[in-house]
Amino acid sequence: LVAASLGAHTILTDLPDCIPLLEKNIEANISLLKNKGSARAEVLRWGRGDDVTTIRSRGEIDIVLMLDIVYYDESLQALMDTLNDICSDSTLVLMSYEERDSD
Repeated sequence: LVAASLGAHTILTDLPDCIPLLEKNIEANISLLKNKGSARAEVLRWGRGDDVTTIRSRGEIDIVLMLDIVYYDESLQALMDTLNDICSDSTLVLMSYEERDSD
């Protein structure tokens, strides 16, 4: 939402159960987006071709911002495959990652 308030046209992604909360947060902050950027919520399950197709249909992705999204090392391959599918050679990917104890 911060990127959208600064003029970016953004897609906020998460699992299906989280989309209503994303939409609520977008609506609660809509006044910050007036005459600036835009925000929309979309489902993106890593490794799901149908979700990737939906995201890609929204246009070329310039920047991917990921913050604290990996909780299990086992999910990294699906994340990398999905990034490979939605990004172009010119997409900038920024990721904040905290190592967690897997025990």
